Amino acid sequence: MHNIAHFELPSTNLEISKAFYQALFGWKVEKFSDDYYLLLLSDTDSGGLFSVETIQPSQIAIYFDTDDIPATLAKAVELGGKELEAKRSIGDHGFIGAFSDPCGLRIDLWSKS
Repeated sequence: MHNIAHFELPSTNLEISKAFYQALFGWKVEKFSDDYYLLLLSDTDSGGLFSVETIQPSQIAIYFDTDDIPATLAKAVELGGKELEAKRSIGDHGFIGAFSDPCGLRIDLWSKS
């Protein structure tokens, strides 16, 4: 099976991104170096934040699951993000939505209901 082993999110300000994702998703974030922070979603590092000067658009989408897309979108906005797509149905596959973080990075959400 080919599961996602690790993901990385670009950030124009690692400290702002760290605070945003800790508050929004409850992720534990640890500094690895001056330009890289580890995202600990479980007992091991699952992802990272890496420093960039500007966020570049991507055609790759990784969806993070949530129990409540509207509440997650509202919290993202409250924390300095921007709602990009309200919750919408994708038929039998559940629901999706999207926001951008304070640095302008698009993050997609998925929920079963």
